[in-house]
Amino acid sequence: MQCAVRGSMALVRASSVGRLWLQRPVVCGIWGSQLSLHVAAQPLRKPLHQLPSTTSLPAPSVLKAGTTRQYSVELDDIQYEQISDETLESLSEYLEELVAVDTAPQDCDVLYSSGVLTLHLGTHGTYVINKQTPNKQIWLSSPTSGPKRFDFQSGVWVYRHSGETLHSLLSTELSKVFSSNVDFLTCAFGSSESA
Repeated sequence: MQCAVRGSMALVRASSVGRLWLQRPVVCGIWGSQLSLHVAAQPLRKPLHQLPSTTSLPAPSVLKAGTTRQYSVELDDIQYEQISDETLESLSEYLEELVAVDTAPQDCDVLYSSGVLTLHLGTHGTYVINKQTPNKQIWLSSPTSGPKRFDFQSGVWVYRHSGETLHSLLSTELSKVFSSNVDFLTCAFGSSESA
């Protein structure tokens, strides 16, 4: 058995099976140039080879009880990149048109770069919409509703805690800021029909 200390945890490799386990050290002592480390018998979590390949998440409360849905984990990396890029580019184009209208607040600005879309609305705050590639999500930071993480499901980006879509949330919040009817549902992946 080989041990390597990482902070207050120990990474232990069982040489007979070649699998990694993260364990808590029970006793650790240094004698001269030797490190004595005794680890707990049980791992803190399952090893990676025992985790399921896809994760089934509970359905939002707006769905029938007892149902489950597969979220963004179903997308492969290429699909996620294409869908998220198309979504953010479409939102960026719509926002650029929106800040050019007369009802737009002063000091409005839209910036889209490297998967991050930023909408500065002067005294109304700043919206940041960005790709979160490791989780295959789109994240929103809103000055009105706070942070939210959206999963791609059934052709739209859904906030799984409420079932609300990214596009409908933006439509609701920005309609108030711009004092007019703002409709993001026509943007790419704004509704299951546009997907």
